[in-house]
Amino acid sequence: MGRRTADPPDMNPYLQTALDAAHLAGVKLRRKLRQTRQVSYKGRRDIVTDADFDAQRTVLGLLNERYPEHAVLSEEGRHDIDLAGPRPTWFRKPSAIPRRAGGGSRLE
Repeated sequence: MGRRTADPPDMNPYLQTALDAAHLAGVKLRRKLRQTRQVSYKGRRDIVTDADFDAQRTVLGLLNERYPEHAVLSEEGRHDIDLAGPRPTWFRKPSAIPRRAGGGSRLE
């Protein structure tokens, strides 16, 4: 039998934080699911809603609370972050499923 190597112990808090952030954002999005959305257009077929911004604020709040020295790069956030520095960086994917023109949705 192959020997199982343990995950580095210092990665476990990061994984737990990512799971906690995803859960909190999901709770926020589910609460807003049946509510009227405020929609903004970033491009012809690229929308963002108030629910997207709300979920992002939740995720960023948790990350900043637990790891204030880390950088966070997200689609709806700042884009002037210096990624060349030595500090750890979180990447946040948009919470909304991309929409097709004419309605419906698809997964990337």
